Amino acid sequence: MVPSVRKKSNQLSGIQLMSKDNKTSNVMRQIDENLRRVYFENNEEDIPDRFKELLAKLKNQDGTSERDSDG
Repeated sequence: MVPSVRKKSNQLSGIQLMSKDNKTSNVMRQIDENLRRVYFENNEEDIPDRFKELLAKLKNQDGTSERDSDG
């Protein structure tokens, strides 16, 4: 009889582990969904005009320095 009791005990601990795994996977799924939502919300925002101006200036500087070094 003792082996059957141990077997049931092992089965219960397996169920408890599965329960913890399910909780962990649910938490991981929620984190994943929230990170994706925040990423895509931020990704849809426009670039501020100030940054566009700075990027344009940098492009012009790179173009000027490339032309200077070629000549």
